[in-house]
Amino acid sequence: MSNVKIELEIPEEILNNLKQSTEEFKNELKLMMAIELYKKKRLSLGKAAVLCGFSKIGFIDILNFRGEPVFHYTDEEIEEEIQNIKKLSIDEDFDSESNL
Repeated sequence: MSNVKIELEIPEEILNNLKQSTEEFKNELKLMMAIELYKKKRLSLGKAAVLCGFSKIGFIDILNFRGEPVFHYTDEEIEEEIQNIKKLSIDEDFDSESNL
């Protein structure tokens, strides 16, 4: 995959106030952009991780550390998953009883 270079001009005093190098600021911008694009469902978890230079697991860790949700489920999807888990639990109970 080839890269595209995007240039951004900011006042030098911004970096001085943040006490960051150009490289640190660039990395922070990429991370913030990756998180926002992921939250808005414009990038998948994997693509967001690539954007900021992390593995998927590393990006998940960052999301967790920042208190961001890793998965985006609607209330209906959550309820459906709960029902599926309950059904699996009932099926497993039935299977273990039939083996006695």
